Amino acid sequence: MEAARREAAKLEPFAAGAYVNALSDEGASGVRRAYSEAKRARLTAVKDAYDPDNVFHLNHNIAPTGHNIVPTGR
Repeated sequence: MEAARREAAKLEPFAAGAYVNALSDEGASGVRRAYSEAKRARLTAVKDAYDPDNVFHLNHNIAPTGHNIVPTGR
C-alpha cells in the first residue's frame, strides 16, 4: 500500500478529480479532490438544510457549515 501511495503522489500533479467510490482513507483531501468548489458548496447547502447536526458522517463526509470533518475510522 505504501508503494502505491508513493507512486500516486508522483502522479498527483497530473491528476484532476477523483471517483468518489474509489476513495478509501483520504479523508477531507479526497473529498476536496472529488468535488469542485462549486459542487462542494451546493452539497454543503444540502447538508446544512437536511443534516445540520452531521448525523450522517460515516462516509466521504461533506460537513455542514461550522462543523469539522468527523473521521470515519476507516
